Amino acid sequence: MSGPLRSLVLPAVCLITLSHSVPAAAQCSLEERYYADCLLSKFTAEAAVMVREPRFRINLPNLFVRGIDVSVYGVVSVEVENNGAADAPAYEVVVGAYLDTVAGQSVDSFETSLQFPALPAGGRYETQVGTLYVPDHEQDRDVAVVVLVDKMDLRDPGGQIWETNEEDNIAEYECRIFGPNPDMSGPPGC
Repeated sequence: MSGPLRSLVLPAVCLITLSHSVPAAAQCSLEERYYADCLLSKFTAEAAVMVREPRFRINLPNLFVRGIDVSVYGVVSVEVENNGAADAPAYEVVVGAYLDTVAGQSVDSFETSLQFPALPAGGRYETQVGTLYVPDHEQDRDVAVVVLVDKMDLRDPGGQIWETNEEDNIAEYECRIFGPNPDMSGPPGC
């Protein structure tokens, strides 16, 4: 249906539906000049209240990497926070850290999987996860760290813990351990 007939039928159907389904219709006077506008405004006000007040709320944890730190000696630390509304059980954290020369030559790396303890809602946990071997401080060295909280695999594509946001479980960090003649054009200093 198109044209002027459609433009008349749609408001009529809405008006009939609103007048039969909205208790607020009793507050609109038939003598009011804009009866349909009155009904519509009352209906949208009631609908807005219904949208803002969910009937069921599921409290879930939300684990995310709050911080990654690398010392000038290669010590890598990770801080995880649970900013969800529920406690999180113990979980797995996978860390990959890589130390390269500025030219891209690999110097050292490690990959590890650690079991972190349960975190209450609003809680944080920070620990050292490993150390990169920094042979000397005679030249600049670039560090890259990747952290995955609540490891995902084919059996658990969302991880083992249901969370409010599954998209904030990966964090990356880059920094540079400076030598005697620092090149400031790259990542910030560790």
